Amino acid sequence: MSNLSNMEATISFRDVRLGFEEGDIVHELSFEVYPRETLVLLGETGTGKTLSLKMAAGLMRPQKGEVNVRGRRVSTMSEKALLAFRREIGFVFQEGARFDSLTVRANVADRLGK
Repeated sequence: MSNLSNMEATISFRDVRLGFEEGDIVHELSFEVYPRETLVLLGETGTGKTLSLKMAAGLMRPQKGEVNVRGRRVSTMSEKALLAFRREIGFVFQEGARFDSLTVRANVADRLGK
């Protein structure tokens, strides 16, 4: 097993907060994911699972705290820098497929023009 103390986290959330008029959805969320680790976000509807993924991809910004992905502080990146960053990562949202009748592979292939 590798020594995680010598590695930089691939994804880290530090004291992240995000809420709306109804109140906080994500409150003081902190975690780290290291290379070759798997993290499962598990919770009831409305507990911030998708919001957390959107913050990691820079699609939403936390109101408080810090989100770092692959050594970059995503929570403060400019929109131009985020566009370049998003070309280096991949994500597919559960209900966000371009064509719900196609597989994930077929949707990705369509986007790539294949």
